[in-house]
Amino acid sequence: MTTPNTPDSPSVIVMAMSPSDFSRLCQDGQPWRTAAPHDPHRFVVVDDAPELADHWARAYWVGDNWISVMLIRSYLEARGHKFQIVHDDTDITHAGYVVLTNYYIADAG
Repeated sequence: MTTPNTPDSPSVIVMAMSPSDFSRLCQDGQPWRTAAPHDPHRFVVVDDAPELADHWARAYWVGDNWISVMLIRSYLEARGHKFQIVHDDTDITHAGYVVLTNYYIADAG
């Protein structure tokens, strides 16, 4: 598969990333339903989803580091896992980007 070389086309970068690497990118990982009291103003959807989905099993906080978001997003896509990116706007302890997914890794965070 060849990606068109236009200014707006994404670049494909091949790298190896282990579950341990995934874990090190996360500041915290918790069950989504436990971690997210249903405050409609706490989380702001960052990706192209029209609204915050409630079916996710896990939440992984990565802080305000967009590079970590990109790496985790690529890792999950490569493994065939769906996800959603949101921003935690109110919790001082967990401020920053949050990756919501059904992927589970025991020692994330």
